[in-house]
Amino acid sequence: MGGTWTEDDIRQAISDRRWYHKIRLSPGIITPGLPLDSVW
Repeated sequence: MGGTWTEDDIRQAISDRRWYHKIRLSPGIITPGLPLDSVW
């Protein structure tokens, strides 16, 4: 994917991967991360 990404492109790319950390990519778009809240 090149050029400008739409919000749908970003959401699709997020869902195509496994995420360890929760990362805010833009307002309203956060990677899911692992449920580690109870560990910390």
